[in-house]
Amino acid sequence: MLGPSVSFLSLIFTGENIPATIYYVLSYATVPIVTIGIIIMTFSIVQPKYQKYAVFIWSILGLIYWIFMFGFTASQFSVTETEPGELIDINHESVSLIITGLSLITSLIVGGGGFVYLSRKFKKLGFSKKEIRKSFLIGIGWMVFVILGILEALIPPVSITFVIINRMLMFIAFNFVFMGYWSKPTKLQ
Repeated sequence: MLGPSVSFLSLIFTGENIPATIYYVLSYATVPIVTIGIIIMTFSIVQPKYQKYAVFIWSILGLIYWIFMFGFTASQFSVTETEPGELIDINHESVSLIITGLSLITSLIVGGGGFVYLSRKFKKLGFSKKEIRKSFLIGIGWMVFVILGILEALIPPVSITFVIINRMLMFIAFNFVFMGYWSKPTKLQ
């Protein structure tokens, strides 16, 4: 959200958006880092023995992503035409689109699915309701957050109401993740 936030502030104070290239880089340069963070967070609790392999794969994909982002920037996105005074909107293309899509799918399956799976495992093993609830909140939070992010990217902002409601729901979903981590998560031994 850094690109839209900076562009929004620029629009308020100068009346103009920031350049589309800066908007794109500010918005998406952290995609590989965030994905690796989700992988580390989930695999360290759910499947520690596979963590290094997943991090290795995403490190390679992240390197490819950054090579295209910084080496071939102009071919990685397009700008949607807007009226003067409106916030710009960009669309992924090429390698950026593919790896961002993989990142979202990875976050949905690994982050969301991993913690929902863990909560079901906790229930079968007789863990406390608190431990089951924490894992479930993290899983559902990631799933809803990613799905809402995908919806926002795929559906053009037809109204400011849609954007506000979607962002509020994303904030609530991310708070589910935060509430799940309020205290240290339980590890399967």
